Amino acid sequence: MAHFHLSMKVQPRQKDGRKLSAKLHYDYIARQDKYAHLKGRQEDFVLAESGNLPFWAHGNAGTFWKEAEDHRSPSGTAYREIEIGLQEELSLEDNMALLKGFIKEFHIDNYAYTFAIHSKDSSLEQGHINIHAHLMFCEKIQEADRPLGPDKFF
Repeated sequence: MAHFHLSMKVQPRQKDGRKLSAKLHYDYIARQDKYAHLKGRQEDFVLAESGNLPFWAHGNAGTFWKEAEDHRSPSGTAYREIEIGLQEELSLEDNMALLKGFIKEFHIDNYAYTFAIHSKDSSLEQGHINIHAHLMFCEKIQEADRPLGPDKFF
């Protein structure tokens, strides 16, 4: 299989969490809570997956992103986001392998992260699919030998 950088159509676009709430953004990309039944949006959601969440999140990304936002300093960011265009010619499994390769190669798996894959008809090119991933991650480093609760982690 080709490496991710050979398969991407466009350069990734990066955002930070200065303007948007981390929890609301997570809810939006993962189609959770108030975004679970958005008309015209739910059908573009394919899947969401999170990794490297701290123990206190109990595997719940919503809990993690809420705490990240609650503990964000007024001038800080709770997350960074990279939007990545995926390949409509590849299967979902191959696109996920490319995305996970990107996460590993750029060491994003060292941080708490969530990605969501969306797929919908392209508004720019009839007959094509706009499949892309939203990858949000928190830049706080977790120390394996020093687990911290959310009040100290952030």
